[in-house]
Amino acid sequence: MFTDFMSKKWKIWESFYKNEIIEYNDKKEPVHYPIPENAAKNSYEKWKADVCDPRTGEFYKGKRTEIEYDDDGNKKAEKTIETEPYFTRTQIVRIRRLNGAEYLYSRGIIAGFTQLGTEKTTDFQEPENWTETLFRRENRFIPKENRYREVVIGPTGREIIHYTLPWTPENVDKLLENSNAKTRFVLTEEGDKSVIGCPNSEMLKTKPFDYIKNVDYLSGEEKERLRKESEELQAQIVKENKRLVAK
Repeated sequence: MFTDFMSKKWKIWESFYKNEIIEYNDKKEPVHYPIPENAAKNSYEKWKADVCDPRTGEFYKGKRTEIEYDDDGNKKAEKTIETEPYFTRTQIVRIRRLNGAEYLYSRGIIAGFTQLGTEKTTDFQEPENWTETLFRRENRFIPKENRYREVVIGPTGREIIHYTLPWTPENVDKLLENSNAKTRFVLTEEGDKSVIGCPNSEMLKTKPFDYIKNVDYLSGEEKERLRKESEELQAQIVKENKRLVAK
């Protein structure tokens, strides 16, 4: 049975806002910090509302018709099969944190079905981590209570990402269960927005991070060719950006 693996991420994200108090109302009840708009969360929840039964919260199932023909092309039998919602990981990422620890996360497409059985898809982003929002606080005098209380001023603008799936061969295999031939494998490092392509899942699973990062699987000649191609591509990007700015 298909399980909702994204809602937990958003529930944790919301909890940091719900736990913060900005003031107390006339009944001395705490007023919590408002939860801001989140485009990714809204998109997921809109999709979920279309593919779940509002009474039970269960996902609708799709329907697929299979037809069996004889050797002359005549229909012999027809049957309708119920299909579960499904998802495909289009990218599996191996990240090395500043402390050297390595983790995995993924991105992809998730498909559900409307009440009429029509397939409907949406993107999903990194269910293997969740975000902690940091807040600024200060002590303020509350006239209604004639006392000081610690209240929240607002988010600091800093967030901490908590990764939950360590990089291990077993965990790579776990993510591969819902991948396909087009799934991309990449490496990245904490604090660095660039990504490094990994040729295949076996290398992602078994080789050291620096072995892939430094393309040690290539010969010296191949490395030099790759370096030149990268420099030429970068030069083209810079040239195109200058042309656009000059317009």
